[in-house]
Amino acid sequence: MDLAEGLSDYDRPRLFHAFLNGYTETRQLRIQEQELANDIYAVAASMWFTTIRYEEEALDLLVERSDTKKIERVLDEMLEILSNIECIYI
Repeated sequence: MDLAEGLSDYDRPRLFHAFLNGYTETRQLRIQEQELANDIYAVAASMWFTTIRYEEEALDLLVERSDTKKIERVLDEMLEILSNIECIYI
C-alpha cells in the first residue's frame, strides 16, 4: 500500500498523530521516546514524499535538471520547517 498516494499535506500530520495516539493507548511513551517522537515528526514534516518526489518541483526532479537555485530554495524551506516545528507530544 502506498501511503503517499492520495494524501495531502494536511492528511500526513493527522495520520502521524493518529498512529501515535493509537500506540500510546496501548503503552505510554517514556520521556526519551516522547522526545524522539517529536524529532521524527519534525524530520518527516520537512521531508514529505511530495517535497522529495511526486511533484513537478520535487527535489529529485530538480536534481535531475541541475536546477541549483530551486534546489537551494526547497532545502531552505525544509530547514525552516525543521527549525520551527511545534512539539507534538511534550
